[in-house]
Amino acid sequence: MPQFVYHARNHTSHLIQGHVEAESERAALSLLAQEGVFPFQLREESAGLRAGRPRRRWRSHRRVSVRALATFTRQLANLLGAGLPLLNALHLLSEQTIAPFLRRVIADLELQVRGGTSLSDALSHHPQVFAPLYVNMVRAGELGGALEEVLNRLADFAEAADELRVKVQTALVYPAFLVGVGTVAVLVLLTWVIPKLLILFEESEQQLPVPTRLLLGISDLTVHYGWVLCLAVIGGVVWLRQMRQSSAGRVTLDRWLHRVPVIGELIQQVEVARTTRSLGMLIGNGAPLLEALDVVARGSTNTLLQRDLERVRDAVAGGSALAMAMSQGAYIPREVSNMVAVGEESGALENVLNKIATAHERLADRTTRLFTTLLEPILILLIGIVVGFIVMAMLLPIFQVEQLMR
Repeated sequence: MPQFVYHARNHTSHLIQGHVEAESERAALSLLAQEGVFPFQLREESAGLRAGRPRRRWRSHRRVSVRALATFTRQLANLLGAGLPLLNALHLLSEQTIAPFLRRVIADLELQVRGGTSLSDALSHHPQVFAPLYVNMVRAGELGGALEEVLNRLADFAEAADELRVKVQTALVYPAFLVGVGTVAVLVLLTWVIPKLLILFEESEQQLPVPTRLLLGISDLTVHYGWVLCLAVIGGVVWLRQMRQSSAGRVTLDRWLHRVPVIGELIQQVEVARTTRSLGMLIGNGAPLLEALDVVARGSTNTLLQRDLERVRDAVAGGSALAMAMSQGAYIPREVSNMVAVGEESGALENVLNKIATAHERLADRTTRLFTTLLEPILILLIGIVVGFIVMAMLLPIFQVEQLMR
């Protein structure tokens, strides 16, 4: 019988590891669940030895799309609202979910909940799928007996975030298409068409105009040293990824992007909308303000906003009002702190935060449309200038020959 090696958490959430014999991975998971052990990594020992490396049950680099997470959350809320027990709902979703990785995650959630673990604790064992905001919201719903309502709000939040992401991506499709087609066209001209014309120019032995000589030089460099350009592009991508993986590099990149016209403004609007929406959800579900600020700070993907939120949290912990603490931030817009001050005075902070999020989502949509509206003609103009220069440089020698023949 195959033997499996596992790394897991027990009912007290302590990390443990060991071996178990079972006919399959599913059988091994069932045996471990009966013992109150919930593995986050499981591999068959013999298979790992044959492959030369262990097969991980849970891969930390795997991600679940926002849309798939929203669908799972909405379906779980609907099933619970229909009166189905949590275990039955998770079992049903594990069988119906199409995405293999998410299906395995849901099956693991079912095993943990069946063993007595709360849903929020089970979710926390999969941080690559469920963010701290998601886990804390579910925990608040469990404590308040409003899990279905919380799941519906989480689904609304995920769907709104996915809709904003799709709007931005859709708006950038056409500019990206223009850049791709223009680049391919120029490369074809430089590497295939112009080298053939070079043979004709050499046979004519005429003095070529300066634009033609410049174009032939660029074409020669592209043909013989194009690999250097490819290596430079690959090296730049690798360098940017390495910078993004370090804290100092992330800060530097976020500062650069923040200074870029339009793009920096768009990123700021998206991040502020996401943060205020998350903060409003947490406060609306009864989370303490300090805990809510800590959750949104840890969940922020922008280091500049994250640092501001950490300063706000520390200031609030020291007795400062939320609006006053936000007004001291360098990344949080001043109008946000002004509206938060109104929300604190009126006792409607949750509603004000949601209104701020809605307003910044609309601003982000408007900025995206403005950016693409300006970008499209600029790209068309640049591509036209490059192609026009190539055509002119190729036609000048022909015009020169015609003038000599007159």
